[in-house]
Amino acid sequence: MRQASFVIASLVLALGAGCSPSLSEVRLVVAPPRGPTCEIEFLTLTMEQLSTGGTHMIIGDLILAETGVQDPYQSRYRDVLRPRACAMGGDAVTILADAKSTGGAAGPTSATVYAVVQKRTAPSAEPAPPAKP
Repeated sequence: MRQASFVIASLVLALGAGCSPSLSEVRLVVAPPRGPTCEIEFLTLTMEQLSTGGTHMIIGDLILAETGVQDPYQSRYRDVLRPRACAMGGDAVTILADAKSTGGAAGPTSATVYAVVQKRTAPSAEPAPPAKP
């Protein structure tokens, strides 16, 4: 699945993104949706934090592409990403990959793969009840 996101981003770069941002979605986990105006954090996470046993779990990817060399951190992208990340059940978004193409038929193009993540809940600190004999 992870490779699918990078393939989609590559295709978008090759074909051109058009005038306004295009947004594609890959869901890896089915999670209950949150309201369209939910609070979404934009974080910088390491691969260790995203791995099994890390602090966050990837539930899907959002692939955003647009003509021109774009800044993936610009505020208008947050407005585009927020409702989709909320609908996917995410708590936060982090950048997995950012690609720029300066050539091709469509001219310069940018594509960014954003991981939609949920914070993992810590295991209970309470001791397990004693086993019955």
